[in-house]
Amino acid sequence: MAQKDTLIPLQDYMTSKYGYIDQNGITVIPSVYDQAGDFHEGLAYVRNEQVNGFIDMKGNMRISVSFVVYGDVTEGLIYGHKDSGYGCIDTLGNIVVPFIYEFCMPLKEGMIQYEEDGKYGLMNTKGKILTSPKFPVLSEFSDGMAMFHENEKVGFINKSGTVVVPATYDDANDFREGLAPVESNYSWGFIDKTGKVVIPLKFEGVTSFYEGRAAYSENELTGFIDKSGKEIIPARYQMYSLFENGVALVSTEYLWGAIDPDGNEILPEKYSEISHLGKKHLLVVDDETGLYGLYKNDGTEVLPVEYSWIEERDFGLFFATIGEQSGIIDGDGKIIIPFDNEYITPFYNDICVVSAGDENWLVDTAGKIIIPPGEYDYYYYYGRNLLKVYQGENVGFIDLKGNVVIPVEYQYCGSFGENEVAYFYDGEKYILIKYTGEILDGYYDEAGDFYNNLAVVNRDGKYGYINGKGEVVIPMQYDYAEPFSYLYAPASLNGKYGLIDMKGNAVVPFIYDQMDAKYSSDPDSYYYDPIWYKVRNGKKSGYIDLDGKTVIPVEYTYLADFDTSMTAMATRNGKTGVIDTENNEVIPVVFDEIGIYRDGSAKASKNDKWGIIDTKGNSIVDFKYDFVNNLTGNMAAVQLGGKWGFCNQFGYEVCKIKYDAVENFNEEYAAVKFNGKWGFIDKEGIEVVPCIYDSVTDFHGGFSTAVSGKKKYRIEAGVFTRTKVK
Repeated sequence: MAQKDTLIPLQDYMTSKYGYIDQNGITVIPSVYDQAGDFHEGLAYVRNEQVNGFIDMKGNMRISVSFVVYGDVTEGLIYGHKDSGYGCIDTLGNIVVPFIYEFCMPLKEGMIQYEEDGKYGLMNTKGKILTSPKFPVLSEFSDGMAMFHENEKVGFINKSGTVVVPATYDDANDFREGLAPVESNYSWGFIDKTGKVVIPLKFEGVTSFYEGRAAYSENELTGFIDKSGKEIIPARYQMYSLFENGVALVSTEYLWGAIDPDGNEILPEKYSEISHLGKKHLLVVDDETGLYGLYKNDGTEVLPVEYSWIEERDFGLFFATIGEQSGIIDGDGKIIIPFDNEYITPFYNDICVVSAGDENWLVDTAGKIIIPPGEYDYYYYYGRNLLKVYQGENVGFIDLKGNVVIPVEYQYCGSFGENEVAYFYDGEKYILIKYTGEILDGYYDEAGDFYNNLAVVNRDGKYGYINGKGEVVIPMQYDYAEPFSYLYAPASLNGKYGLIDMKGNAVVPFIYDQMDAKYSSDPDSYYYDPIWYKVRNGKKSGYIDLDGKTVIPVEYTYLADFDTSMTAMATRNGKTGVIDTENNEVIPVVFDEIGIYRDGSAKASKNDKWGIIDTKGNSIVDFKYDFVNNLTGNMAAVQLGGKWGFCNQFGYEVCKIKYDAVENFNEEYAAVKFNGKWGFIDKEGIEVVPCIYDSVTDFHGGFSTAVSGKKKYRIEAGVFTRTKVK
């Protein structure tokens, strides 16, 4: 979309800091804040360790605050609280309402409510008190009036705080277009600003007035009345929308149509969906085909209901797709860009990129071709009124009028974002170029993208950091360095690793032989920052946190990455166990070896004997065997004295340990070999197929193939009958 007069807060996934982008997704204010609110009235609340206040849309700090802010700028005021109480200031920092009240908040239309002793009073946005705190509840002002509650009844006050309508009604809604809905004894009607009942309380339900019409309910159906209470449109609709730009959307059953304020049909009730598209058009969806059409608010057809997609674009234009072809029309249906294209991007200022086949070109809002097909292969909008363009394998930048700003002669490049410079690689070296096209002096052997306004660069084997202007701000003295994905970055100096801050200070000494960033192991995590670093000194490993504090001591000769359960296999002094992220031994570090866990158990060895343990290290199968396999189907093969048998999940030996070889259980049976011949046992250790075969296959689909000499048999599980296979 084209640039709008607003900025959007966005969190940098690398740093977790907040900044602001424009409507084109281009960074305007760097991501340096821990908290960032929406822009209202040209200002947005931001906070980090250095600042607490409101910035303008250029990122300038306009007003610092020393209190807890609890809202956006509203009618030129900033609300919050201190230890002394609630109050507000203006955008120049002047106190408007002293910070002495139990509560203070805006009521719109230049009014403020304040609280004392559990009741609310009224003041204006100059801080002038208009009423004492006497109302149990006050609502926001609308049309110059505000509701108040008293003794479970509702009334209205005006902007002087005068009670105009006493609290006599059971319920009410805001004033709009001079009238307010009120309810008494389950019947609704309307009053004017003097409190006079102008439409009797006779309806089951009503809405406020919109464009001279209010919806009313009768027998669970809806119609519309005018301000005299006259029923203009009978109650016959099950679903409806209020009037907007002279149109209400209505449905008597499940399909939608549109009517004018007099109830005349604009569009028949035959669409599965109807919605307002801008102020002058209606978008419809056909119930049977799911195709879209476009109509004016008076029912004039702009596009027939045969398009697969229609959306509003800037400059009063509409993008539409029919079949596989896309085009642009104006609000009257005049074709601006013909429907013979595969895609058309949103407008960047007043130009867009049109694509068809392998060709891309630029077109303005009048449909005039700015750059013809074939000039460039691809276009990408990168902010600063620049387009990144490709010719074959080369890349460069042009402005939105097609003028070359950076020649299309580089192999690849970085992005500008909020920075003045980006790197460009010419096949031999990296150079820095400003978004204006100015080439900075010097070159680099390596250069990276900017994070936290710093980029890693390398020249002659030494690494350092430059800022967004291309200036070296952290000296090029490191053997290796990584980007600032957090407040600190790993770097290597004289063969040792440590952590440096964004000023180049060592926050973790250069004492480690290796340092690797580790990320969340949660597959559903959207947290892309490292959560800590795995470090190694010599043959021993441990973990430090992002601030360099030791979390897991560097004492393990083997240390796996932490899994989704936040545990890791660890070996220390020749013994293995499992630790958690606080270095607690989940499974004691006393085993010679631990296998891979499957279904809550793993084989393990201790004192040269094997058994099976659970996830807490408790023995399932005693450590008395020469070897064991993992539990499979609640059975584990065990070896002792060169012979094999089986234990179940309770550690009970279900058969004698007498077999020369065994296979794991499959479909309730395990192949076993005795005296050179194969057969099968069940889970009770009974030989259901005698060991008389030269070879057997595991049971699959209830059958096994057995071979004896030159004969082959098919054995059926359960009955164990055999059939000779020819």
